[in-house]
Amino acid sequence: MQKRGQIFILAALLLGFIIFILVSETVYVQKNVIESNFEELNSNYEREAAKFINELVKYPTLDIGDKFFEFTTSFTAYSKGQNPNFELVYAFDQGDNLHVGNYLSNSLDVYTQRPSTYKIGLPGCFEKVKSVVSFGGLSIDVGGTTYNTIKECIWDAKSPGDANEKTYPLLLVFGNETFGYGVDITVGVPEVIIISREEVGLERKVFTKGNFLKGTEVEKEFGGKI
Repeated sequence: MQKRGQIFILAALLLGFIIFILVSETVYVQKNVIESNFEELNSNYEREAAKFINELVKYPTLDIGDKFFEFTTSFTAYSKGQNPNFELVYAFDQGDNLHVGNYLSNSLDVYTQRPSTYKIGLPGCFEKVKSVVSFGGLSIDVGGTTYNTIKECIWDAKSPGDANEKTYPLLLVFGNETFGYGVDITVGVPEVIIISREEVGLERKVFTKGNFLKGTEVEKEFGGKI
């Protein structure tokens, strides 16, 4: 009887060890998939955004801000189906207007310095964009997203740039953090600034594209207020 009990205990321990190995391996594989997927999504958005903007500027009567919002919303719907942790922010200046879109889960504070330090808060619209799931080439739209749904996450405003300057500073601060990303925006040139990030557990990845300022430059431009 005692020997049979020992066998049961040994079997239970062995089963527990096998389950632990399987779970650990699954988490490890999933982590690697997410990491490689994050880089791929960054590259896709950067490439497709540039191509899309280049096509839009051929038609001066088009509202580039609205069209780019639609493009990024569609991309976010797609990327959520590929990686539910992929979020992004974009900004660019075109046609005397500054365009900023917050596709993060968190709010975003946007600081300009024309004519003086000015701040606007943009809620994050990541959770409001419905994902599109793909299975073997078949796409399933799990819910549409309209402009009215996420218009509060988009900022289209008169450019704070000076006509005599080629660039002007912009500071983007994530609402739940104490630091920001300073960047020089080129006046009148639709060069898209991108900040994308992914958070998985305690790990965070951030990708940036654009002419970003150094810490001392940000402090100088914004008077150390951030």
